[in-house]
Amino acid sequence: MFLFVSPAHASYVMPYPSYMPGHVLYTPRTIVDRIGEWWNFGEIGRAKYHNRLSDRYMVEAKTLFEYGQYKLAVSALKKSDLNFAQSLLYIREVEQRHKDNGELKAHLKEASKKHDEIIISLLSLLPKKAIWEEEYEEPETIEIAFLLRQSQIMRSYADTQ
Repeated sequence: MFLFVSPAHASYVMPYPSYMPGHVLYTPRTIVDRIGEWWNFGEIGRAKYHNRLSDRYMVEAKTLFEYGQYKLAVSALKKSDLNFAQSLLYIREVEQRHKDNGELKAHLKEASKKHDEIIISLLSLLPKKAIWEEEYEEPETIEIAFLLRQSQIMRSYADTQ
């Protein structure tokens, strides 16, 4: 019996959701992430590192939005935005020093497209606004559509660079 294997090709693969807020290992993971900033030195290493973190937090935000945990999802989305912006800055430094052969920038553009796909799917799935009520606190309005569009615009800078 012959087994034919056809290779599968995916343009850009997002990571599987890791520990979520509330899990015992979530806080240690965030500490390890902060230490990772120092472990990955150089512009190229840090650009790749922040891109990975941006992917991880985007997947976390998507999962939390889908489960209706809007406040936690917004926090994860902001972390993803911050790491994506830092990745852009490091890539700009790499380009200014003529260290990139175009591969790093192309990878970031692919990440930007994948993030954009996720944001578009969330925009169609989620309400534009949500009222979040913590126990013993005042209700808070979360502008979900505004925050997602803001993330989408920020990621569009990867295509213009």
